[in-house]
Amino acid sequence: MSRRSRNKPPPPGRPPHPAAPPTLYELERFSNDDLARWAGVSERLDELQRELHVGLESQRHAHRDALFTALRGAAAPALTLGRWVRLVGYQYSLQPLSPIGSVLRDGGSFNIGREVGEGAFKSFPDFYIAIDFVVGLREYYQREYY
Repeated sequence: MSRRSRNKPPPPGRPPHPAAPPTLYELERFSNDDLARWAGVSERLDELQRELHVGLESQRHAHRDALFTALRGAAAPALTLGRWVRLVGYQYSLQPLSPIGSVLRDGGSFNIGREVGEGAFKSFPDFYIAIDFVVGLREYYQREYY
């Protein structure tokens, strides 16, 4: 049986063969041109992200009536809610099914409440429910662990 030869990094000062597999030293093998190219790609990705998440808002606004008409015309699917949980603040406890808290204040991970400011986006009623009490607490307080 022969022993496998281990891939050793090239000696300093000698460039690796272009077809050589990457080594643990790969992160040290780049130039200023590479950095400039990566910065350009990063900027283009940032532009794409802005276009997808902000630029489409004007298109949604332009087709708002048609979108609402389509949504209102669609039949609601049957929904079985087993042991789902909903946490509400004390001020909303007399109307636990009201989404008003998500419209007035920061709506958490999904909605933009009036408290944050409407700017380019409008707040909308949002109804949060959780699969169990712990998840409900995490969502309500925006905490990862309890």
